[in-house]
Amino acid sequence: MNKWRILSAALFLLGLAAMGWAFYATLDESGNVLPPLGYIVGGFGVALVAYMLAARMWIALFDGLGDHRILAGAFYTSQVAKYLPVGGALQVAGQVSLSRQDEIALGRAAIVYPVFALAAVASAATLSAGLSVTADHLPWSLRWLFLLGLLAPLLLIRSLTRWVLDTARRLIKRIPSSKMIPSQAAIWRAYGWGLLNMAVYGASFAIVFHPLAPDVGPVHVTLSFVLAWLVGFLALPVPAGLGVREGVLIALPPIASTGAGRHGQSLLTSEYTEIT
Repeated sequence: MNKWRILSAALFLLGLAAMGWAFYATLDESGNVLPPLGYIVGGFGVALVAYMLAARMWIALFDGLGDHRILAGAFYTSQVAKYLPVGGALQVAGQVSLSRQDEIALGRAAIVYPVFALAAVASAATLSAGLSVTADHLPWSLRWLFLLGLLAPLLLIRSLTRWVLDTARRLIKRIPSSKMIPSQAAIWRAYGWGLLNMAVYGASFAIVFHPLAPDVGPVHVTLSFVLAWLVGFLALPVPAGLGVREGVLIALPPIASTGAGRHGQSLLTSEYTEIT
């Protein structure tokens, strides 16, 4: 256990240093045009709540097995690893390996992670469907695409989840057998936590962004950030999705037309980066 504590501490410190550098770099790019301190503190506090909800999502997939504190600690520690050069790969490895306990074999934790990722994607895609209503500056031909997000929960039907993982296993041999995937009830619980996590996470960005562009609706800003998170999460080779999420946010009207978009995004990317 001692070696895992040492590994956990080392991973956390390295990730924290990398996160600090990412914050410094993006803060410099923002041109020091920042929201009032109260909005920054408020947004950061809400983002911490989102992290807690994401940890509950991870814990739910183990069906009551293991020490929940260890599982939560594994999740929190691994998140800062996303800022290191190897990005998502190290975050996944850390979250899986640090979750191992007497009741939770490494193989079980390894198969839970892709289910966790699917639940996060389904949650973000579901909420992103709301952009079909709020993004009224976009043509309907594009807004209809957002509605496809409502179909994302179908990926969480256990039999379909197994099929997705088995298909992926043909391409990535290291993916463990899908026989150990969580129960259907656990998957739906994780999805519920995921919806809350994404909504709160997006709200944290809306809080920071509001003083920069008060005329932009907070619901639209929240959903736009959820979509940006989704695209950034799928961009696995990019550490924490840096640069990808800003691009999505800048492209979405009316955020794109405010001129404040880049400043808010650069700040929030460093402060509040999924999750997922």
